[in-house]
Amino acid sequence: MKNNWFNRLLLSYLPVFFIVIAVLIVTFFFTVSELVKRQAEQSSRVFSQNIQQTVNDALFSIDLMLRKELENNAKIRQYFADDIPLSNHFQMYEVIRELDHLKLMQPIIDNIYLYRKSDDLVLGTPTVPLEQFADREFLKAYIDQPVPFSWTNVRSFKLMETADTSTNVVTLVRKVPLLTGELGIAVVNVKVQTLALMLEPMLRSNLNYTILLDGVGQTVFTTEASQGGTTHAQVAFSSVVSEYTNWEVRSGLRDGFLFQFVSTLGYIWVGVGLITVAAGTIWLLYVSRRNYKPIESLMHRLNDYLGQRSSHLLKGADAFSLIGSAIDELIEESSLFAKQQKQSQTYRRRVLIRELIEGRGNVNKEEWLEASKALLGAERNIAEIRVVVIEMDKYQEFIKGYSDRDQYLLKFVLSRVMEEAASQLGMVVWSDWNRPEQLSVLLFLEQPQPQSVYVDLCETVRAWVDEHVDYTVTIGIGSTAERLGDVVQSHQEAVEALNYKSTLGNNKVIGYWDIWSRPHGETFDQLQKIRALSQSFRMGERKWEQELNSLFRDLKSGVWSRDEIADLMNFLQFNLYREIVEFSSDLQEDWQESIQPQLIAAVSGFESLDELHARFEMLLRETATKINGVRERRGNQPMIDSIKAFVDENYHDPSLSLQQLGDVFQYSPAHLSTMFKEEIGEKFIDYLVKIRIREARRLLEGSADPVQVIAAKVGYLHSISFIRVFKKLVGKTPGDYRKELLIASSQ
Repeated sequence: MKNNWFNRLLLSYLPVFFIVIAVLIVTFFFTVSELVKRQAEQSSRVFSQNIQQTVNDALFSIDLMLRKELENNAKIRQYFADDIPLSNHFQMYEVIRELDHLKLMQPIIDNIYLYRKSDDLVLGTPTVPLEQFADREFLKAYIDQPVPFSWTNVRSFKLMETADTSTNVVTLVRKVPLLTGELGIAVVNVKVQTLALMLEPMLRSNLNYTILLDGVGQTVFTTEASQGGTTHAQVAFSSVVSEYTNWEVRSGLRDGFLFQFVSTLGYIWVGVGLITVAAGTIWLLYVSRRNYKPIESLMHRLNDYLGQRSSHLLKGADAFSLIGSAIDELIEESSLFAKQQKQSQTYRRRVLIRELIEGRGNVNKEEWLEASKALLGAERNIAEIRVVVIEMDKYQEFIKGYSDRDQYLLKFVLSRVMEEAASQLGMVVWSDWNRPEQLSVLLFLEQPQPQSVYVDLCETVRAWVDEHVDYTVTIGIGSTAERLGDVVQSHQEAVEALNYKSTLGNNKVIGYWDIWSRPHGETFDQLQKIRALSQSFRMGERKWEQELNSLFRDLKSGVWSRDEIADLMNFLQFNLYREIVEFSSDLQEDWQESIQPQLIAAVSGFESLDELHARFEMLLRETATKINGVRERRGNQPMIDSIKAFVDENYHDPSLSLQQLGDVFQYSPAHLSTMFKEEIGEKFIDYLVKIRIREARRLLEGSADPVQVIAAKVGYLHSISFIRVFKKLVGKTPGDYRKELLIASSQ
């Protein structure tokens, strides 16, 4: 250890010495190097300006095209100015075609959508109300801004809520009209990846690098693998900022050591430098030796002190080695502690739960045995596993009614109640909130247990929650998993059971076996009922309420998933809308702006069938009252009721026509036709055909009469005409209809 410090002190001076000598050597070539560098900077600046101009031209052309279309395109202007309703599929399609044409004119455009303020409708792909649009938060931030809009910085964009990944885009936002924005906003998205592909042919160089940054410093494009600026080996030559987009283009040399070629020139100066190095070395030896004396004295004192406290650590090592050993030991202990923390029981348990219930892990039997010994206890031998999923009912109301802290506390209480109840039965419980409203629970048993044990356990937890807290839970039970690979199936069965709670009810325990033990509903039968309900509603018949009640009774008696119920309710809305369009524009407008949005909201947010039934019944009664009010103001309803009664009694008369009705009720056929259309919502002949076909279906179902006889009974002189009309309305011939009835009754 005698000369170690001296050698280290000497070596610490040498790098400084060599740096000084290197500076002296390259000083002669500094001017030449600087000229080369300035030339390179000038070239880089021109190149950056070209890149910036290319980007500006591409984006400005899109901006110019968009402004031109917003001012001159009649279809787009009509969409904003005339409030084209969503139901006007043709005009909506025409506007979408115009948007697609813009994308063809500018291939780098990823997507375009138009936001209309009057009804908060977003037209594009998809066309949905603002609150259902995946990019709504971005739109809301721009709706009421007073300043003109332009290109945004790089942002994350998802076209659909259900999309797994998002796309980095830059967005052009323009008001409609351009100065006031009182009608809405037009939005154009350009993928960052598309801009990169556009610039790629200009940037194929192994010597230079180029980085394009947006207004806040986010990377739009880079030729380097790592983003976010230059590396230590890069030399930045130029930086150009666009006045149009406020984006910055940086460029320079990828390998900054290229300038070292200058050092290869001038061998004379190298020789002079070597002589200088030799002289400096002699000087360093002298200075180091002279300065080492006080340091040597200090090191002796340090060694004496360390030797008294820990002499065994100083054998064969100097003070720096001792300090280095202590630091290494500290790092090793910290790493070990971090590793132990990572492998703690809670962490490992959550990882195993996720891997087992999602089926995405590679948990083999050996790993499972090792983990189960550590987490369950070495003495336990697990015979079966069953998954239970606890879902909080009306979760949206729960999160609105409690703070984040209270939500966490109540969820913790729920998980603890499950663990304590299961532990009393000798079960080991692993649980994890894999979704905000769902607690997945794995129950481990050493001995197989009957299904009733799990049902009683879940019922105990459900009852405790119902009694002691302000919310309720519905619990789904999966099947027994005898192998690790079966856990994912058990979890899926429990989740699937919860999907039927809208039919079976909240605050219940639902086993996977409950779904298959009950009859599933027939969708086709419900579609027929929905069509009949819609027609009764349009004609003002009170039986529409009975048909609505019958529809929901059928849904309750069968097993329907939430998605199936939502599809049927959407089909009901569609049929009701088709019937509403036959009425006045005031009723249509009231339906579209008031009733229909409430129906959509009821379908998207319902928890139970009773809740959905009550909401639909209330809204349809409100609409029926308005329709009846319009009819009563016209004063034709008594006459229409008499005409309908006459038609219902004489539909079998082949000669029944408007002329005959005019003779009976002392009105002209033209007046009767207009009155019938206004009050019933359809032409007289269409109403008569539906009455006849309805009676024909009843005869086909309840009698064995031939088709020709049935045709005559319902008012058709020629069976061919009857068959043609029947197939048009029912979708099949009378013979095929009767055959299907016979097959269905025989099964």
